Amino acid sequence: MEATPSSRRLLRRCALAALGAVALLETVPRFVDLPRLNMAALNPPYLDSDEDLAFEPHANLVLVPKAEYANVNDQGKRVVHDADGFRGAGLLKPKPAGVFRIACLGGSSTYGTGPTSNEATWPAVLQRCLADALPGREVEVLNGGVPTWTTTESLISLQTRVLPYEPDLVLVYHGMNDASAALWPEPRSDGSHFRSVWPVLRKSPVEPILEHSVTYLVWRRYFTDYLQRRLDGNYKAIRDYDPDYVDPYGVGPLPAVGFDTFTRNLESTVAVARAHGAEVAFVTQAVWSEDPSTEDFWSGRNRMRALGMLEDRLRAVADELEVPLIDAAPELLVAEQLRDPAGVFADDVHLTDRGAALLGALVAAGLEAQGLLGD
Repeated sequence: MEATPSSRRLLRRCALAALGAVALLETVPRFVDLPRLNMAALNPPYLDSDEDLAFEPHANLVLVPKAEYANVNDQGKRVVHDADGFRGAGLLKPKPAGVFRIACLGGSSTYGTGPTSNEATWPAVLQRCLADALPGREVEVLNGGVPTWTTTESLISLQTRVLPYEPDLVLVYHGMNDASAALWPEPRSDGSHFRSVWPVLRKSPVEPILEHSVTYLVWRRYFTDYLQRRLDGNYKAIRDYDPDYVDPYGVGPLPAVGFDTFTRNLESTVAVARAHGAEVAFVTQAVWSEDPSTEDFWSGRNRMRALGMLEDRLRAVADELEVPLIDAAPELLVAEQLRDPAGVFADDVHLTDRGAALLGALVAAGLEAQGLLGD
């Protein structure tokens, strides 16, 4: 059907309006600093630079903390990595004579995603508590935790990154991430169902040209998941990561693969540490859930069920291999319930400064009570 003069005029007006809107969008943000439309928001410089990222790819471990990284974020949280990527000021290699050295293995709760500084993480608190309790003794604590890591990665890290520091004692604080791996669909014993390969972005030849267009940058920033995929650390480490992930198992039985893997990793960690002259102790990990009866993947019924099964495996390995166990989880959960004067959890698993201080003190007391600090 042939267009009428009035319809053609309407189309021309719509086209002109659209062109005018694009022209405004292309010009105004270049001269006026508008919230959400400035270049820093639309095309952050760190998209094309790894300098601002706290983690980097690793041949055996997907990711590790970047060596000599230092940052203070907008909330005042301070993170510093040493020359080997461990969170802290750096320890000497080889170990000086007379030093008793402890290495802490774990995920983000050990690394310190919740606390506000290196000094507020529970491994750092542990070192201070032991220094106060054991005057005249030199005790050093290495923070070997890394966000998203399970016992699989910690075992590899123990062999390749931690043992050169010659630890006398290895502490294992794991649970939450191994529960995620156990609940992820179609579990495999090597963790490949859960662990992603670090993504490498290869831009198309036209992408740098399009990035000169504000209209294109607005579309990419606010109507696609481009920035989330580039910046989200979990995306880089967890396969098919989705913050709204739905639990695939309902009320049915949970597959045994992830729990068997957890057991095997604990046994191997003990064997490797002892083969190199270090003792091992397990620490139960606390996870807080506001409502454990929900279907929420991260803090619902099956997460709590999986954590209970993992703790049973932890206790069984501790009994079988005569590994000391520090049962810190119940006291952390009681402290969160009391919230006096404040809570100890920043979310379901990460600790506040107060929570990390409590955990560090509990571990220190447990080590002393069980005679694990040598002579």
